[in-house]
Amino acid sequence: GSVWGKAGLKTNDRIVAVNGAPMMTGTELRAMLSRVRIGDTVTVDVRRPRGPARVTVVVSGYNRPVVRIREVPEPTERQRKLRARWLSGAP
Repeated sequence: GSVWGKAGLKTNDRIVAVNGAPMMTGTELRAMLSRVRIGDTVTVDVRRPRGPARVTVVVSGYNRPVVRIREVPEPTERQRKLRARWLSGAP
């Protein structure tokens, strides 16, 4: 459901360049992504098992999910532990 997926990028695509700049490491890719803004158009060159492909992505906003956490009348031990962990801020 992301703009990347809607543009045609797939899980096993190997990104080789973005906007013509080679992407050799994950660090390079993250640095480039930190500069992308909503409304930008990004060209992504990927390597796939069937061969190379070029995908154009128009970066748009996203919907932020709203989550409500409520107590249940009779939580299990596992649920109590998960809640305690969540309240502590642990990952």
